Amino acid sequence: MSPLQKAVIFQLKCTIKNSKPQIWRRLLVRSDTTFEVLHLILQDAFGWVDAHLHEFCVGDVRLAAPNADDDFDFFEPALSENVRLNKYMGDTKETKTLYTYDFGDNWEVVLVIEKVLSPVPGQVYPWCVAGKRRGPLEDSGGIWGYMDMLQKLADLTHPEHDELLEWATGGTAYDPEAFDKTELNEIFTNALK
Repeated sequence: MSPLQKAVIFQLKCTIKNSKPQIWRRLLVRSDTTFEVLHLILQDAFGWVDAHLHEFCVGDVRLAAPNADDDFDFFEPALSENVRLNKYMGDTKETKTLYTYDFGDNWEVVLVIEKVLSPVPGQVYPWCVAGKRRGPLEDSGGIWGYMDMLQKLADLTHPEHDELLEWATGGTAYDPEAFDKTELNEIFTNALK
């Protein structure tokens, strides 16, 4: 699809790789959204705070924010993420995009276009239509560290339970199943104001 064509809506299934049970969001995003903006959408969708580097990989194409430290000899420099989704993402389920956030914790989110829809007049985009489970806590050690943390939080007798609960929530209950798409859509709506 040419970037000059009328924008369509991508229904994206965004799943955190290796999460069991799966942590995912189903988002409606305009095809003329930039990868730069999609990064911010995903930050909101999973409750992260944009404190780390990130990149998108669509096939062999790497896209990222400009980074002066991106001079490793073993990587081709990433292309600018200030380009529209429809330049690199197709309109079929075969197009999978990998979003990696925080190269230490290495959160990997697989993005799949489930459907291509026509825009609905008056509808706010981006929009969350579904999702499951709370987004993992920032700096919790990647998916394996986060799953280990959840086991310790579920065991009231674990020696690290109280310390982890204080770190995660300030001492209040932590519900890894909690997800409120209405709250996320309010964030999306307020960001457009």
